[in-house]
Amino acid sequence: MARPRFATNNLPHISDLSNGTARRTLIMTLNNSFEGKAKKVGLADDILATEKEGIIQLALNAYAKAIKDEFTVRESSKLAAKQWLNDSNQVALFLQSEDCYS
Repeated sequence: MARPRFATNNLPHISDLSNGTARRTLIMTLNNSFEGKAKKVGLADDILATEKEGIIQLALNAYAKAIKDEFTVRESSKLAAKQWLNDSNQVALFLQSEDCYS
């Protein structure tokens, strides 16, 4: 089973607007940025050098819990997916525009 993942500042436009695409889309919006004093260069390397086993254990435990209890999708993720699919739908964009009614 293939699971594409994207890390991007702007979501790509898609042409497949089927229900299958809508059902399978999960968008995680990450709004935090770390600038100035909050930014630490090399943080990932420091953490991995000292905490790798603990991180792996936490990830495996969280995955097992998610499988057992089922995944929970945040409302913000649902809204972001809906907006992305809507923005890719040229017909919907036209119907929402003023050009449609003039």
